[in-house]
Amino acid sequence: MTIMRTGNRNEARRRWRWAAWVLSAIMLLCCFTVPLASEAEQAVPYLYKSWDVRDPFVVLLATKVKPELLIHELTLTGIIGIGGGKVAIFKRYKGPKQTYQLRGARLYGKDGKVVSAIRGKVLDAKTVLLIQGDEEIPFKLGGTHNFD
Repeated sequence: MTIMRTGNRNEARRRWRWAAWVLSAIMLLCCFTVPLASEAEQAVPYLYKSWDVRDPFVVLLATKVKPELLIHELTLTGIIGIGGGKVAIFKRYKGPKQTYQLRGARLYGKDGKVVSAIRGKVLDAKTVLLIQGDEEIPFKLGGTHNFD
């Protein structure tokens, strides 16, 4: 009978040790998997602010792009007063023959599309200033332009 009692004690001890081990393992897993409240408050999702930086999908080694139109290729053909404002009419004498309009400070081309990188203003009834990059050219109505 004493043998049986010793066996039961050993079996009971094994069960308690196993239960204690399982309970401590569960407690350790809970402690490391549940974030603390301060960590959860500090976690902010990352937002990519594309308006401040370059487009990451554009190739850095791109060749220099030639502008679609140079202001040297234009000649002033007329200035029209419309609704209190003035519109300057330009004609391209070099390359494809097209007409352009300077309304406000922007130059508009075919189908009313804005020509990029060219700004300008009507100075008086016969003079218009066009700006492309660092270059500024005043155009006079009736004047000839030979920049070749």
